[in-house]
Formats: sequence, structure tokens, C-alpha cells
Amino acid sequence: MKKWDVRKKIMFLIFIQVVILLHGLGYLYLHEHLQRHKNTLANVTTSLKKTIEREAQETQERYSSRVKGFVKTNNKVITAFAQQDLNALQLALKDKIKTLEKEDCFFYSISFINADGTVFLRSAKPKSPPDNVSDVPFALDCITERIPMGGLTLARGGLAHRFSHPVYANQEYIGTIVLVVKPLRALVQAKEMYEVDSGIFVFNDNLSTEQKENRNSFSNMTLMASIGSSFNEAQLSEKLLLAASGEQLSHLDQHYIKYPPVSIFNYLGKQIGFIVSVKEMTTQHYNIVQTVTRGAILSTIIIIIAMCVLYFGLGVILQRVNRLHAELEQRVEQRTVELSRVNNQLEQEILERIEAQQSLQLLCQQDGVTGISNRRHFDSILELEWNAAIREKRKLSVLMIDIDSFKNYNDNYGHIEGDHCLRTVSKALEHHLRRSRDLVARFGGEEFVCLLPETELCDAQTMANKLRAEIEGLAIPHLYSDTAKVVTISIGVCCMTPQIDEIYQLILSRADEAMYIAKNKGRNQVQCYKS
Repeated sequence: MKKWDVRKKIMFLIFIQVVILLHGLGYLYLHEHLQRHKNTLANVTTSLKKTIEREAQETQERYSSRVKGFVKTNNKVITAFAQQDLNALQLALKDKIKTLEKEDCFFYSISFINADGTVFLRSAKPKSPPDNVSDVPFALDCITERIPMGGLTLARGGLAHRFSHPVYANQEYIGTIVLVVKPLRALVQAKEMYEVDSGIFVFNDNLSTEQKENRNSFSNMTLMASIGSSFNEAQLSEKLLLAASGEQLSHLDQHYIKYPPVSIFNYLGKQIGFIVSVKEMTTQHYNIVQTVTRGAILSTIIIIIAMCVLYFGLGVILQRVNRLHAELEQRVEQRTVELSRVNNQLEQEILERIEAQQSLQLLCQQDGVTGISNRRHFDSILELEWNAAIREKRKLSVLMIDIDSFKNYNDNYGHIEGDHCLRTVSKALEHHLRRSRDLVARFGGEEFVCLLPETELCDAQTMANKLRAEIEGLAIPHLYSDTAKVVTISIGVCCMTPQIDEIYQLILSRADEAMYIAKNKGRNQVQCYKS
């Protein structure tokens, strides 16, 4: 049961990891596709706008010069127009129109408008009855201004590029010639370059009821011209018109993407509408759906195979793991016993080394005969207290002590009794120094030294007298002393406030000097150093 629980946990964790991994890969794929789609949309939008604007500019430049050249070079046409000879005009135009159509497939017709606004001839509709177009803004401007004009215009025939030039006969204005060009050049170019369908929509307030007839007209715009099948159906055209830029939409199982619209302006520079461009994305959409579906199916197969392999393989692996675990526990137990034994040995060795180090340290600091501090330890403590007194500008006192006539004591009582006498004296001295920082040490031979930090001269002298009296009061017999019949001591006292340019040996030498004065004055007394 335990093995099954472990197996389930492992399979569950691996399943979660695989799902997360596949989900992450799918997210990265879709994110990369979306980013690539955004970049393509931006690039195509920029190129599409430049293409439309470039083609409009080229048409403007080409036909502005073409209509001017047509008037100057076709005298027969101008003469027939001036004489209002319709047959002669049609005959003279026959080859010219063929040439213009051959040069530009978007050329539509030539219109001849009399000075009163009556259309004398439309080459595209030569049999249409004459009508007056003075109510058409472009025609009215051409007749009134009598200067070359051109650009995108709205007329009864619909939306087109129209380029006019006034005609004079014997310096008399007789009318205007207008070259009409279909506004599809940029749309066809966009279709060839980017495989997009385009439609030209014009605001309804620029159109008359007649101009909106037989066209797909919506709430505020009318489709005037288009390239591609996307704008053939009114319902789809309206969807495409109302869709936001970059939006993907579907209609009757077809999928489209709308590019940002490009504004169009008439010959006066007024915006009259815009060009809407869309691209059918049905194939691409189904390819993405198919790729995602295949990825999901493949992921499911991978997960099933992985779970089967894990289900049957984990049992063998777990058995092997349990066996290795048991062997490892046995080895660990054996190793633990060995390490425990070695650890006990090491602890014992460490304790022995610590004891040896403590013993060595004690030997380094302690006098072997008396058991009190030795000269080396005293010097180190004195140096520390000396430096502290310099920093804090405080007093420091030292007592230099010598046992009177100790050589005679050793010579007559023997060295064993001499050592006993040294120990007795040292214990008595140590007993009276009760402060934690006070220190008594054997200075050498029968000499002792006491360190009294932060002690004034009078207090040091008082302590010296107590020590002298204490040693005399011990009444250690000394029949061979010149001073008394018991062991006595002579003490030299020195108190200083150390200066930074002085060394700690100075206070020792001064205390020693005071001690020798005490010995020279008869021993068993205290003398203070006087500078």
C-alpha cells in the first residue's frame, strides 16, 4: 500500500509537470504567433498606406500633364469641339481613346463640357443625351475658374479621378475637356502586393440620392468602388466597415482581418471618405486551429504513454530504491557506531589536550615554589595596567618586597625550610590583596612584588605597613637574622601617574630603589620613593 501511495504521488507530480510544460509551450507558440501577426499587421498597414498615397500622387502628376498635352497637340479634336461637330469629334477621338486605354487600363473616358455646362460628348457613353452638369461642384468650378484642375471627384457617374483643362478658340472660352480615370489603381496594386481586398467608402453627406442608387449604402457611408470578393455582399461589407482596426471577424465560415483605413481627399483637399482594406484569413485560421488540435492530440498521447511507462516502471524502480535504502541504512548504522567510537576517542584526546594546555599555561604564569604568579605573568599584567593608566590618567602603585637576611635562613635551616618560608610569606601577602585587579608575584629569589592599580601613595603605604606587620606577626623563627628573631620583610613603595613617553620598567626600578633604602636603614620597614 505504501509503495502504491508513493507511485501515485510521483505519477501525479510528473503529470502536473508535463501539463505545465505543454501548456507553456502552447502559450509560447500562440504568443509568438500573435506577436508575428501584430508585426505583420503594422508593416502591411504602413506599406499599404504608402502604396495608396503613392499611386494617387502618380495619377495626379501623370494626368495633369496628359490633359494639358492633349489640348495642345490635338488640333482636330479642339476644332471639332469648337465647331460643335459631333461626328468629326468622334472620328478624331477614335484613335486617341484607343491609345489612352492602351497606355493605362484605368483610363475611363473623355468628356467635353460646353461653357454653359452642357455635356457635348462623353466618350464612354457617346449615345447618351446631352445634360447640364453645372450643378456638379467639380464641373461648376472648371467652368467658373477656367483653369486646369484635377483630383478625386464625385460626379453623376460616380467616384473617379478627373483632370480638366479649359479650351479656347480664337481666344474665346468654349468649354472644358475632362479626362476621367477609374480610382482603382491603388486598390489593384494593393491586391497584387498584399493579397488584400479593398473598398472605397464615401460619406453620405457628399452624395446625392442618384449617386447612392444601386450601391451598398449604410447609415453614414456608401461603398463607391471595390476590388476583391469581400465587398460583394452588403452584410459582409457593413461588418467590415464597422469592425475596429486590426480586428479579426468571421462571416459564413470565412475569416477576415481588417487593416486600418486610409483617408481619401477630393480635389479641394476635403476628406470625403476612406479606403477599407481586408484580408481573408480563412486558410491561416484553419491552419492555426489544426496545429493547435494536433498539438493537443500529440500532448495527450505523450501524457498517456508517459503515465503507462511510469505506472509499470515505477514498481521496479521503487523495489530497487527500497533495497538500496535498506543497504544504506545498514551502512549508515555501522558507520554511526564507528563514528561514535572515534568521536569519543577524539573528545577524550581533546579533554587531555585542554588539560595539558591549562597545565602549560599555569606553569607559564605560576611560580613553581610558591604557587603564586611568576615574574613573566606579572610583567604582562603590569604592562596592561600601565597602558590603561596612561589612557585614563590614573595612579598606579607597586610594592617591592624582600625577605630580610634570607640567605642566612637558607644556609642555617636548609633549602627545604627556605622554600616553606617562601610559600608561607607568599600566601600571607596574597591573602591581604583582596581586589580582583591586585596582584602579588614572586619577583625572584626572596623578592616579591605587589601591583595595586588605581591606588594613591598613602593607600599603598598603608597596605605596605599591613603586609610588613602581617609577616612579622607570623613569627617564623629566624635566629640568624640581624634584625629580629623572626622572619621580617623590607618594602619599597612607588606610586606614579604614567606618561606616554615612559615605560613600565620605570616604576619597578623606583620601587626597587625605595626597597634598598629600607634595607639600608635597618630592614623591617617601609620606604616610599621620593623623586
